[in-house]
Amino acid sequence: MRLTGLCVVWSLACGDGADQVALVEVGAGVMVPGEAVTLTPDVVEVQDVPASDLESTETGSDDVAVIPDVVVIKPEPPLPGAAGACTTRAVLECGGHAEGYLQGASAVTAWGCGLWPVELPESPEHSVTLWSAAETVATLRLTRDLSDAHSLYARLLGATPDGCQPGACTAFTAETRFVLKAGQVRYAAVESWNEEPGDWSLDLTCCTPVCPAGACGDDGCGGSCGTCPTPDVCTPSCAGKACGPDGCGGACGACGAGAVCRLDGTCVAPVFAGNDTCASATVVAALPFEAVGTTQGATDSLSPSGDPSLAVVPLDGCIRTETGGRDVVYRVTAPVALTLRARLEPLVPEAACGGPGLPTCPPSVLYVAGACPVESCLAAGDFLATGSGDLVVPMTKGQSVYLVVDGHDATEAGPFHLTVSSD
Repeated sequence: MRLTGLCVVWSLACGDGADQVALVEVGAGVMVPGEAVTLTPDVVEVQDVPASDLESTETGSDDVAVIPDVVVIKPEPPLPGAAGACTTRAVLECGGHAEGYLQGASAVTAWGCGLWPVELPESPEHSVTLWSAAETVATLRLTRDLSDAHSLYARLLGATPDGCQPGACTAFTAETRFVLKAGQVRYAAVESWNEEPGDWSLDLTCCTPVCPAGACGDDGCGGSCGTCPTPDVCTPSCAGKACGPDGCGGACGACGAGAVCRLDGTCVAPVFAGNDTCASATVVAALPFEAVGTTQGATDSLSPSGDPSLAVVPLDGCIRTETGGRDVVYRVTAPVALTLRARLEPLVPEAACGGPGLPTCPPSVLYVAGACPVESCLAAGDFLATGSGDLVVPMTKGQSVYLVVDGHDATEAGPFHLTVSSD
């Protein structure tokens, strides 16, 4: 079980019965709504979803969440209040902002997302409605009070004509982009799996794609207007590079045994920097930052799983690991308010290490903590088993965080490639 301190998940939605909407199976696990049915003539309409809308390739971007859904349309934004299983506090339109303190609210058990093997205790939650007058690519971002240790997270919900739909979730990243059709209703909920209170804010930003006839490439919203024609001739760009991509789908070369390719195309040998404790953490002087190192020679001084004498469960916002994983530490202090992005570049596929007759797997776990020793995580990921995306952490001016490269267990040790940047 791997948990993160900040996760965003989608929920599907469907009609309440055969008299409202029919679903037709067009492929394994793909359901297409049938003909439109007016449920309340002047308020709610359940519309068709074209088959093309159900294919992720049609969005032009793998970053936009597309879920087969019955679309609930309202000509005006709903009022806050009772909405099926949710009680909404506010209605967020494009550019909208909502905030609150999570304590004493009602709770809804709404798992079934495949994120946890068992249901966790019910926790207080706050819900909001999402609505846009025009079709748009929307981005929902959760911000939480980083001065407190708590495990708040946000999840996007689908809609039924009666309100929010909290079940049948699919996980996405913390900063989630999705399409809102004109007048479409969705919901979002903020809660804590650890029943902890905390300050939170949600922001909904919108972007209208611009794709003139015949255009290709960027649509202005992070998506694509289509694939541009491939040039007949591609000239590899390998000047000053001994390794890495050549810009034409090939490589400029490969590093020798034991060396790692840096982003600038140079090969370097991993070196243990002696930074395996809080006191000896490597100070990151400037961003962007890149480190090719190794945990060989390091100790197991830190863990995202708390006291090893107790049950092995993750600290708030962290992921579960076993004891014995060797770790190294980096400290970053923000010179200005910024959004930190960090990742471990996978050096070997999971299937190519750790098994009988195979080499030892390199360290695969990266987590960001606000203090050292670690008491909780601001972000965490397993870059070998799950292929995590960037860890994203908003930082205030002068704030320091600790990046820990760790082995999932005692068998994971060796070279790693860490990259850190900022927005």
